[in-house]
Amino acid sequence: MNLDIFDFKPSYDESFEYFCFLNCYRIIMQFYQIPETDFYLNTVVEYKINNTNEFDSFSVGDPNSSLLDGYKKCLKSEEDTIETKEKIWKKNFELVQRGIPVVANVDVFFLPYTPYYLKKHSIHSLIICGFSEDKKNISVIDWYSPWFYKGDIRFEDLEKARSSMNQKDGILSGKPIMHRYSYLEIKRLKADPDELINLSLKKCDRNFYSKREDEGYNSLIRIAEKLDEYKYLDQSTRSKMLEKLYETLYFVPARKRIWRWYLLRSYDWTQRKSFKLLTDDIAANIKKWKNVQNLIIKSSFQHEASIYSRLQKSYLELLENERMLYAEQHAILNLLEEVR
Repeated sequence: MNLDIFDFKPSYDESFEYFCFLNCYRIIMQFYQIPETDFYLNTVVEYKINNTNEFDSFSVGDPNSSLLDGYKKCLKSEEDTIETKEKIWKKNFELVQRGIPVVANVDVFFLPYTPYYLKKHSIHSLIICGFSEDKKNISVIDWYSPWFYKGDIRFEDLEKARSSMNQKDGILSGKPIMHRYSYLEIKRLKADPDELINLSLKKCDRNFYSKREDEGYNSLIRIAEKLDEYKYLDQSTRSKMLEKLYETLYFVPARKRIWRWYLLRSYDWTQRKSFKLLTDDIAANIKKWKNVQNLIIKSSFQHEASIYSRLQKSYLELLENERMLYAEQHAILNLLEEVR
């Protein structure tokens, strides 16, 4: 049996690179014809240092982002369950039989239709939307670049992908998959797009102007302080710290890109030119972030004072650009608040 969603041809935007979970939720919501689907998605940039003292990691939003606050209750998920895989599969089959698509976490290493099959580990997600009578074949939608797959996969392959330890060999590996899954309760989704846009801007604004040391602009300042500290380390230690910093900041441009996509959709909806101008400035900001990332890598293997000086100078310029960008965004939020 296959759900009707299996015959649905979804759209895809390259801004969703690295955000396969959001992409799955968007496909399901599009299929169920939720008005202005895109505005429910949580694409907000949220700067946060997860351990201020050790600087273990820096995030710009949950990579498994789902829906905006207030609408997460529509999303049901099974995280780090102690249930057996048999019980989880039984629940998943029951959901599909009830007409509910299941978003399953997987490791691309075990997906035969991807270019990473038996080559590279990486967390990913796809939609389970059917199965054969003997349950030996599972129907899935994995509408993600570059494979855009819709079809069957053998149960044994999908089970390997869902139970994988996801061995560390890249930026999106290292965390076991553990049969995690989620699904949407579509009937509860009904909101005004203007309200959702306002909610997203407020969420972004609160983070950037947070008074906490480990959040928002303060967390960006902490990175500048770390760069200053690294300057006095021996070459070997500095290289290791810079490599770690590069990995930590890797997803900033991607998160900025999907936030820019959301603001472009906001422009389409509101026709306010201020949104379009902001997206142009974010595009320039993304280039600045990529330049800083390139200088971090360069500084990690070329131990020249001039290169490190360029890195610090470029990052301080980026900080000022961030401050100006969020002031522009804050002004849009204030304007929207006035006309509500």
